[in-house]
Amino acid sequence: MITSLELNKTKKKLLNQIEFNISVSQPIDTDIQNDIHGNRLEKRTVKVYDDLYEIDGWAGLKSIIVVDREVKIKGIDKITKERAYFISSLQKPASFFQQAI
Repeated sequence: MITSLELNKTKKKLLNQIEFNISVSQPIDTDIQNDIHGNRLEKRTVKVYDDLYEIDGWAGLKSIIVVDREVKIKGIDKITKERAYFISSLQKPASFFQQAI
């Protein structure tokens, strides 16, 4: 049985490996979408990386996906930025992951 401490260590190690890999490599594909929902403007950028250097223990891993979101509310002078990381056993273009996420 895996303890929550072991799981947290595994997640942190994976996050560190992902952040290192994307800092030293270029995405193989990028897709940008702008959406408007009422007074909410969202720009979502999806990048796909295939540099899996030193990422161990994830059988079948083929892609790292990085999603950057910028949200602006009309009439409010503030932009919220958020970054999310995903891993996948699929080799697909960024537009595929854009629609799936």
